[in-house]
Amino acid sequence: MSSSAARRKWGTYLPHQRFNVDQVPLPFVNDMDSTYEEVGAKRVAINQNGPSLGKRQASAQVCFRGVLPDPPEGDDAAKAKFKRHFHAQPKKCIIFRGTGQRISAEEKASYPDDFVALWQPKAWVDRPTAEAWAKQVWLPFIKAERDAGVAGDDDRYLLFQDNLDSQLQPAYLKTLREDCSTDNHQVPPNKTDQVQPVDRGLGRHIKIYLGQEMDAWLQDADNLGRWEGNDNPLSASDRRILLANWYCTAVDKALEGSSKRRYFEVSGALLTADGTDDDLIKLEGVPAGDNFSF
Repeated sequence: MSSSAARRKWGTYLPHQRFNVDQVPLPFVNDMDSTYEEVGAKRVAINQNGPSLGKRQASAQVCFRGVLPDPPEGDDAAKAKFKRHFHAQPKKCIIFRGTGQRISAEEKASYPDDFVALWQPKAWVDRPTAEAWAKQVWLPFIKAERDAGVAGDDDRYLLFQDNLDSQLQPAYLKTLREDCSTDNHQVPPNKTDQVQPVDRGLGRHIKIYLGQEMDAWLQDADNLGRWEGNDNPLSASDRRILLANWYCTAVDKALEGSSKRRYFEVSGALLTADGTDDDLIKLEGVPAGDNFSF
């Protein structure tokens, strides 16, 4: 499809320029009612981390797009530029409890390369944390888009987000608008389960894959011993490192294949300017094929 034809279909924001950001609470233990024991054991007791770890220990700041841009064709220099700078998605981000003032170099070095840790006393996205995310995660990503040749100086991005207080603040929205070439689209209140791609499946799948990563880690007898606190029990730093690594792997798995586009389609985040593809929107209580508009 030519550039002009794409604009006629999609309008101002092409599919790869549309993103959703939302928060997903992360417990360290996804299932407090299960335990591990040797096959054939006569007696099984629940022996694991305290019940508080089944509650929210951190918040994931999940941001993704459903469609990736096409790589350049023909020009070797453009291809090399794209390969050097392009990132399919923004860096993964978790907001941990605390201030982050006494985090060891060893812990920081143990985080994945495509990961950013932010800190807030209650592990929530308050106003300063939202601005920190915009400057430490979103702004570098937009710069990488330009460096990769994906976006020109006049291109704008669209960020779908809910009505969280920190995402309504003028300073945060100004950072997005002026520094990140990003326009804000606040979804209707109390409808996020319908019209946010994260809520239409991605958040749930991330948690499922995160649980699978934890299960795989527990298959090692030494890890199981640490989990149960019998020998060299897990510290708070250990738990953060594990959660960061499990989470990044889970996000990568959840974004594989075509499902990421489907999350955008069914929620209406890939709405077209010419009305095509409206039948792909699947909102509860709305007949398929109804016409939609911004």
